[in-house]
Amino acid sequence: MNIINEPTGELTATLQVKFTEDDYRNEVEKTLKDYQRKASIPGFRPGKVPMGMIRKMYGKAIMAEQIDKLLSNAVASHIEENQLNLLGHPLPNEERNTTLDLDNQKEFEFYFDIALSPSVDPELSEAIEVSEYHIMLEDAEVEKYAASLLKKHGSFINPETVEISDMLTVDLSELDADGNIREGGIKNTTSVFMEHIADQKLKEQFLGKKTGESLDIDPTGLAENRAQRAYLLGVTSDQVADIKSRFRVTINSIGRVVPAEPGPEFYEKVYPGLNINTLEDFHNLIRKDAVETYARESENQLIRDIQQALVKRHQINLPDDFLKRYFFETRKDEKVTREDIERDYEESSDALRWQLIENGIIKKYGIEVKREDAMDYVKSYFRGKAAEDTHEHDHDHDHDHEHEHEHEHKHDHDHEHEHEHDHDHEHQHEHEHGHEHESDGSTPVDEKEKRLDEIAKIILKNEEEAKKIYTMLFDRKLSGLYREKITIKKVDTNYEDFMQKVYRPR
Repeated sequence: MNIINEPTGELTATLQVKFTEDDYRNEVEKTLKDYQRKASIPGFRPGKVPMGMIRKMYGKAIMAEQIDKLLSNAVASHIEENQLNLLGHPLPNEERNTTLDLDNQKEFEFYFDIALSPSVDPELSEAIEVSEYHIMLEDAEVEKYAASLLKKHGSFINPETVEISDMLTVDLSELDADGNIREGGIKNTTSVFMEHIADQKLKEQFLGKKTGESLDIDPTGLAENRAQRAYLLGVTSDQVADIKSRFRVTINSIGRVVPAEPGPEFYEKVYPGLNINTLEDFHNLIRKDAVETYARESENQLIRDIQQALVKRHQINLPDDFLKRYFFETRKDEKVTREDIERDYEESSDALRWQLIENGIIKKYGIEVKREDAMDYVKSYFRGKAAEDTHEHDHDHDHDHEHEHEHEHKHDHDHEHEHEHDHDHEHQHEHEHGHEHESDGSTPVDEKEKRLDEIAKIILKNEEEAKKIYTMLFDRKLSGLYREKITIKKVDTNYEDFMQKVYRPR
């Protein structure tokens, strides 16, 4: 067996793997004898089937299997022994590989294309500047969200006439030049939300209409964009661009949500178990939720901006042609096309660049999460939970509920998984350990620590849960490193402006 590494570019190469009969003969013969010993064929006693028959029946399949196994092991060993740091995995070179002739061929050659990972030495410094947004909560946002909750938990009625917040079920019928319903024209039954009608004058024409009444309209005023208009008319986006006709809209039904009345019963539906009794407390809870959510969104955006800044700062060249082929080959099951790969390549390649940079940062700055870190995290959580339970008995109901709510609503984070861990761990602990945290004050400190160790070990035995915890702790350490090393500018903003900055064109 011989393997030759042929460079084909700065970061690419082709592996040429050559086998002779001596490389696979012994394993093939050994496997054939094993088949002969186990074979059960009518007319022959067990183990007495002639080798010629066994070879004829299974020889080529066994030979192909052994060559494939030998090839796989040879390539893997070559990569490991030569410490090749690859991007992706080797891809067969279809142009140079030939069809195997297992009847006559004794020696074989195989070719694999590989891509080498570029050398990355990431540098974190004060020269890297990013903004961290402090999202200020405005009273109008609290009022708006409170109103949306009242509407969400309201009741549905069918009024006689249309008002601005109603939902209409309508028939849309295409008209001809004379204003009559076109024979064979477009017809569709759909729902129209009054608040979503794009044209203000058209919206006013609907106000006061009753079920069964009709009006003739230009459908372009129904929605702001082509896709929405196509949905309402029941056609494709390409078809809607050619539609110049007017349409008759007939109102089939009028639906309206009557907002719920604020009060203890409503508050219990929204925040069960928190015993909210006043509108002020309700608004304060919304405000608290919003502040926590804004802080998480700001942190997530900060990390994304840091990633983009580092990718831009470190101009990492990649073997683009190989990677496009690799992405295509590895996603065939998803039925993607080469055009899909080309369209998404910039995003995919930047994600790969960031992975290389992050791995470099972890190595260079010694970022590591040890088992004791994970153990300490779990134990710290349960220590805090026990302290919180004790604390709750010493305070009034409002303060109790504030803490309880804090744990109930900690699962919205999409970058750090801390709150998801907390929520899952709390429930797992409740099922597995019942009232272990209840104490009459007589339990020795060392006994409590022993019990916390046992709890942490049980939780970390769950591979999925342990992975979440380790990932979250890695993210925390990386976030702390970024804050220590780079320049972060605080920017005050409101939520609307923040969203415009987040989703601005890149």
